[in-house]
Amino acid sequence: MAAARTVQLPGSAVHVLHSQAVGDDFEISIFAPPPEAEGPLPVVYFTDANVAVGLAANIVNLLQVGAEIPPVRLVCIGYPIADDLARWARLRTRDFTPTTDAALESGLAAMAGGEVHGGGASAFLDFLTGELRPWVEARYQVTDDSALIGYSDGGLFAAYTLLHRPSSFRRYVIGSPTLSWNRSVSTA
Repeated sequence: MAAARTVQLPGSAVHVLHSQAVGDDFEISIFAPPPEAEGPLPVVYFTDANVAVGLAANIVNLLQVGAEIPPVRLVCIGYPIADDLARWARLRTRDFTPTTDAALESGLAAMAGGEVHGGGASAFLDFLTGELRPWVEARYQVTDDSALIGYSDGGLFAAYTLLHRPSSFRRYVIGSPTLSWNRSVSTA
């Protein structure tokens, strides 16, 4: 059987970056802006590239074509794991959750094919703002206007970022955040 490989969408460049903050590698897909775009552009950072990179690219393209948003540089963050969705579930739980939650982690372990550990949101945010953002700024003409988009656990991470380090991004799109994560923190 042939090994699965990363699919590169037209207009994108795919890079693997190692994060000192997280201690792991990330697969970063960066999309070219519309051809008529000039000068430095705002940046949209999107979580969960492993399962939604095509959707994110299509939505951003359609919004730009319809002039609903200005031209932007889209940066999608995923993991270099091919199609290993169980591993993806473990990694996103590690990176997108602000605390541990023994009950939910043990419930996810069966689905994710191994131990699940949460609580890495702070380190992941350090990667985004202290490693990925400077890497993007060094290679592309971008402004300091940035947005973070997250859905589900990615939405939990975006909500965590907005509440704990709101100046990390200028704009937030938070879709269906998993606010049920570690209810004991919110009720304590």
